Amino acid sequence: MVPEGVEARSGGADVGKLLADTARRIASGGRLQTATLERRSKLALLLGAMFARLAGRPGAPPATDRDGLWRLAERSACPLLAELEPLELEQLRRDVAARDDLGESPGLGELYQLLADVKLTRNRQGTLKISRARQGRRRAGLFFTPGWLAEQMAAWLLPEHEQRPPRAVLDPACGSGRLLWALAQRLLPPAADAQRAVACRQLVQSTLRGVEVDPLAAAICRTRFWLAADPLQGPVAGLERLVTVADAICGSLGERQEGCLDWSSVFGGQLDDGGFDIIVTNPPFEVLRGYSRRRGLEEYAERIRRSGYQLALQGNLNTWRLFLERCLQLLRPGGRLAIVLPAGFTTDRSAGKLRRRLLESGWLRRLHAYPESEQVFAGVGQAVVWLGVVKEECRQALEVHLGEQQAMLIEHSWIEALDEKELCIPLASPEALALAARLRRASTGSFEQVALGRVGEVDQTFFRPFMRSRPGGELLVRGEHMAPYRVDLGTGKSKERWLDARGFARKKGNGPWREHLAGSRIAQTGIVNMEAGRRLVAARVPAGTYLGNSVNYWLPRGLDDWPQEVASGYLLGLLNSTPYEWRFRLTSSNNNINIYEIKALPWPSLTSEFPPEMLAGFLERATELLAGGNYSVLGAIRQITAGWGAPDRGDRAVAMLIGRAALLREQQQDRQRCRWLDAAIDHLVNWHLGLDEPDLDLMYRRLPARAWEEKR
Repeated sequence: MVPEGVEARSGGADVGKLLADTARRIASGGRLQTATLERRSKLALLLGAMFARLAGRPGAPPATDRDGLWRLAERSACPLLAELEPLELEQLRRDVAARDDLGESPGLGELYQLLADVKLTRNRQGTLKISRARQGRRRAGLFFTPGWLAEQMAAWLLPEHEQRPPRAVLDPACGSGRLLWALAQRLLPPAADAQRAVACRQLVQSTLRGVEVDPLAAAICRTRFWLAADPLQGPVAGLERLVTVADAICGSLGERQEGCLDWSSVFGGQLDDGGFDIIVTNPPFEVLRGYSRRRGLEEYAERIRRSGYQLALQGNLNTWRLFLERCLQLLRPGGRLAIVLPAGFTTDRSAGKLRRRLLESGWLRRLHAYPESEQVFAGVGQAVVWLGVVKEECRQALEVHLGEQQAMLIEHSWIEALDEKELCIPLASPEALALAARLRRASTGSFEQVALGRVGEVDQTFFRPFMRSRPGGELLVRGEHMAPYRVDLGTGKSKERWLDARGFARKKGNGPWREHLAGSRIAQTGIVNMEAGRRLVAARVPAGTYLGNSVNYWLPRGLDDWPQEVASGYLLGLLNSTPYEWRFRLTSSNNNINIYEIKALPWPSLTSEFPPEMLAGFLERATELLAGGNYSVLGAIRQITAGWGAPDRGDRAVAMLIGRAALLREQQQDRQRCRWLDAAIDHLVNWHLGLDEPDLDLMYRRLPARAWEEKR
């Protein structure tokens, strides 16, 4: 779990009040544009926080002597003042002087982060209001590193037994400097040591470097170190060089590009020496898409593609993948990297090349994972991991930490056995990984042999103008309308329940979707929260029912000699079963359920060795056992699977029986019988996959809500 009490979770509300009070005081001196007023108010608060820290130092002017503090800051070349225009300096000097108190706000770095979450607005009457700005920051993927996480990463990068201090340290997305400061804390003498300020100045001059695209954040980072280096001793040499204002992912390391960071000019010494000893960063998690809606984005993306990347360009451009590859490029042989990433790194197909490089080289040594519910970033539901990388060939087991649980050692052979193509890193126990590897070896078939998969035809963003909340048009099914074996075709939930089918068809044009719409389909949830009790949910939808793109659908194929109903039932049974739910969760790291993820799951090879003349009799007897309900689940399953007349596990006879069982479940209304049939199908699917009862018990322990406990 995330440590409690380390971060001020409610600070945003207090800072909002501070911002509003400051803005009203500044606005009383004359009408200002809202954006100008917001900038001045935030800068006034930041300067106030900086002066409050400065006033507490021995020999500094007291907090009441604002002019004295300002003169000291100017004499000592305060980086925050250097960021301001001359007119702003004059105005802000008056604003800070007018404040009643300098000591109520948080520290400078924390205040900057809290202020990023609030914005100033005016209503129609011109009254100033404070609103939340977190959504805009979240869309850009900007999440500030909490102090406990910065300290955890710094402790791994600079363990206490490390004798040789690093020569060059970099944060290529340093923001206000929290990660750099966490490293500095481990390199500096204790706070009471008289030499601490001198040592801090040496670190700034010789060791620490950052890159940051936001000039104000860069100024805050420099000011953080300026305060630590004791401004009373005069200007701090090298502060301007401490943080380079630039975009670290735009531009090639070995080639100068117009409008991009010139790495050889700015960091030539470090690059000539082989790279950086330590890199630490929490980069933005932004997807670069929507070119038509964002001016200049397409040109920016094209510059990125020419910036020397080999591993990070799959799919939509995503900044965290670009930062990860850039860090690997900048890290010297033997150097250490700690980087915060979304949990999607562990399984997303677009990160496959990066995972392969890190795993096959043995560079990836440690992985810490935190689920969405932990809210690592205050107020934001984002599952994250941080990686510990040592750029040195090695074949040792990967150390995985799930929250505060005891570390697990994951062998590379387990990862390869689980998914040799994508090398997904499942966040699960060694016991679960060993079972998954055995499942992969036992199930050599392909889902594509038995089903064709597509995403629902109605893009719920692009085609929203054709969606209706009043009766009229055709019924539209989205993920929220689905339950296991059931789809809600009622109109109780009327929001965007209908589709203007004619308008949609004109806009959509021709395609296979028209033919697929004409028949019944197996719909399956396409977006479900990672921490939901059930993520894989499948149900049959009748012909003519439109599906939103929050739903996937499947059509049986390659089973032409089967009854159509049984083939559809087979897909229903597998997709709703506990074995597939459990296996899917092992390699899922976000709320999406992609078609390719389902296709990658282990599937039986479907042999046809059971004598045809015995097939009808076996299916009839087994179906009667399942329909009768006269036995316990295990009693019924053991009668079906044991003895001379039972087919091989992977035979199509077992697949047909699963299809029949799923049809019984689809028609069942009694809740207790539904649970009984769910458990029976779980056991049949488990057997079909080549597994045994203890294996299913392990899955139930991981998914307790799915377990069936019969009364003895």
